[in-house]
Amino acid sequence: MKSTKKKNKKIEYGTVEAPEGFDDSKNHKVRVTMWLDGDLLNELRKRAGEVGAGYQTYTQKLLRDAVFETDSLAKRLERVEKVLKIKTG
Repeated sequence: MKSTKKKNKKIEYGTVEAPEGFDDSKNHKVRVTMWLDGDLLNELRKRAGEVGAGYQTYTQKLLRDAVFETDSLAKRLERVEKVLKIKTG
């Protein structure tokens, strides 16, 4: 069966070599729609602004760190202590 779709004669078709690492799943972005509580979204935006990042980039970093956590328990405890010290003065 022949395709009924016609190629645009004004467009030059060709092939493009994929860059190194193109097949790495970390490089593929997927659109996700989700609902967040307003206070959580505001806090993410605030914290992202403090570090000079967009809130989506910042959120992705937080998720990546949480999901692929490789730090030792000692490092995680140090981070918690640091946050508590900052909040309590």
